[in-house]
Amino acid sequence: MSVILQIADAEERRRQRKSVPPPVPAYLPASSGSPLTVPRDLYTAIQKAPRYLGQEFTLPIRSGRAWSVPAGSIVRISTPEGPQVGDLNIWNLHNPRERFWASRTRQLHASHVSTFDRLWSCLPYMRPMVTILADSLAWYEQDETGGRVHDLLGTRCGMSAAQEELKTPSQLS
Repeated sequence: MSVILQIADAEERRRQRKSVPPPVPAYLPASSGSPLTVPRDLYTAIQKAPRYLGQEFTLPIRSGRAWSVPAGSIVRISTPEGPQVGDLNIWNLHNPRERFWASRTRQLHASHVSTFDRLWSCLPYMRPMVTILADSLAWYEQDETGGRVHDLLGTRCGMSAAQEELKTPSQLS
């Protein structure tokens, strides 16, 4: 009898509960001069400006590659062979201690990034390393299970993760 009452009570409580608003980024732009405020007119103009192809390459499945990108360049990452998963690591060419900080970017923007979001560097530098100019998957939005694209939720692959994957079960400690 008490189990039935508890279930009924829980159902009534859920009905009366106010809906929870969707989360917003932890830090919102305070002013037009804030580094979180992206000058959209500027980046829209950059997006539409003529450009030239500096280099092009295709990464084989389950591989990686490092390449240098001069400041001010536009990099386009695409998946010509259909849906794929990829990790992105970014370092300052002239100071390898400055690198992409996914968790701070997630705090400043959101767990999923898209057009006009920035990818931020680690402390003590804490500055935008990349501004996303366009997103060919923006149409996807959010699916019925809450899934989206371009997330900052997990860690990126590194040598330690790759080495662990290559070990046999008896080699794992």
